Amino acid sequence: MVEKMKKYVLKGKGFFRTDRGMLLSLVFLYPLGLYLVFKKSKWSKTNKIISSVVAGLILVVFMYNNHLVGVEARLFNKLMTVEEKLLFEEEQVSRLEQVIAGKETDLTTLVSETDAYKAKMQPYEKLSEEDAKKKLADLKKAEEQRLADEAAKKKAVEKEKRDKEAQKKAAADKKAKEQQAAEAEKKRLAEEEEARGYETGITYNELARTPDDFLFSKVKFAGKVVQVMEGADSIQIRLAVDGNYDTILYGEYENTIVSSRVLEDDYITISGLSSGLTTYKSTMGGSITIPSVLIKVIE
Repeated sequence: MVEKMKKYVLKGKGFFRTDRGMLLSLVFLYPLGLYLVFKKSKWSKTNKIISSVVAGLILVVFMYNNHLVGVEARLFNKLMTVEEKLLFEEEQVSRLEQVIAGKETDLTTLVSETDAYKAKMQPYEKLSEEDAKKKLADLKKAEEQRLADEAAKKKAVEKEKRDKEAQKKAAADKKAKEQQAAEAEKKRLAEEEEARGYETGITYNELARTPDDFLFSKVKFAGKVVQVMEGADSIQIRLAVDGNYDTILYGEYENTIVSSRVLEDDYITISGLSSGLTTYKSTMGGSITIPSVLIKVIE
């Protein structure tokens, strides 16, 4: 490694002793170049002086150029600083202009209000002190009257509102009382009917002639069973009321309301709800319409 370093050093020394090496040293390492040219070169004195002067001029020009570049950079920086300051000042001026514009608007508004006040007060400027006091008193009285009228109007509106609310409440109370009375009457009638039970006095003839008037009314009849038709859950019978075959009644009941079967020719008493009329075919093929009852109790 050391031998290589020595080799490179000797090679470098040899290069700087050449004409090319001395010229380069004059340009880039001027003191070393002067030493090599005047001490080590075999040039003529004239060539030594010319080459030294030319190299010096090149060095001076290079240094001067660097100086100019530095000056230019400093000037550019100063110019940028000035531009930034100018931009900042322009922003400040713009803000001040906005503030001034706002103040001018406020001033214009104030002037307008002042002019309006002057125009309003102009009729009083020529009045004497006594007249001015009278005028002010009249204005005060008129203002008080206006306020009194507004208060009276407001009071009348509130009274009208209260009256309407009272009327509305009275109507609602009346309606509620009427509904309560109707419900009480309905309840009374229902209780009377419940107390009376199935003994309503409704006759077979009434059911046959006006069935709709007695629909779902409680009824009670006794008679002879003339026909029984048993189903899975319900049973239908035809009953000759009071044993009269001219007053046949159709009845239907659930088989759970009796403990034993009802058979033809049994004499029973049924209680239930009238269900209008029912129609069936006779053995002769004709249609027969008779009253029907939903049986609830069989005795």
